[in-house]
Amino acid sequence: NGETLLQTRRDILDHYQPGSGYELRASLHTLQRIPAILKLDEAKCSKVLANLTNTVQVPTLRLNALSLVPSFERSDWQEALQDMLPSVQEEWAGAPSWYKAAEPDQRFPEYSLKMVSRMNLAGVPIGAGTDTPIGMAIPGYSLHNELGMLVRAGLSPREALRAATITPAEFFDLEDEMGTVEVGKRADLVLLSKNPLSDIANTRSITLVISKGKTVLMPDS
Repeated sequence: NGETLLQTRRDILDHYQPGSGYELRASLHTLQRIPAILKLDEAKCSKVLANLTNTVQVPTLRLNALSLVPSFERSDWQEALQDMLPSVQEEWAGAPSWYKAAEPDQRFPEYSLKMVSRMNLAGVPIGAGTDTPIGMAIPGYSLHNELGMLVRAGLSPREALRAATITPAEFFDLEDEMGTVEVGKRADLVLLSKNPLSDIANTRSITLVISKGKTVLMPDS
């Protein structure tokens, strides 16, 4: 049951020998992630979600659900890699060893999507984050992937866009400076040729990038 899982985790932490925090976290995930999902207490889960409505949750679905849509299998992956260092291009060209080591278990990715949908319906604020460069995350490119995964999880395109703009600004108390396109706010924005509200993939149809009020990028120019 849940108490047993908690006690096991406490025992591991109590007897932890100082070393790699990453390895400790990874071992705990491997040991307890699926058992915890299988023993989910619906009533307790609903109670927790009801108390998270003032806390922004950043699910990083492009990482947690990577096996559902592997970035290295995307049709535009090789093109996206061209902006990375040669050594990174070589390392990220295909499926990494940690991915190929075992057949991907889709239970956690599917759970992640369902939980994000549940959080959103419960009124929990969602933020769009990617954990770049963990898990082969290319800056910028990975954010588009995250927006797509948020929509796949049940958010509307408008809600996904809010997760990447208004919600972060509100979290940092910067909503008077950024987060929306308004007179007097920071002129950092992208202009799109297609409507992202009809298809979130249209966030990739960038025709102009503006930073501090100045044009810094015109694709294909």
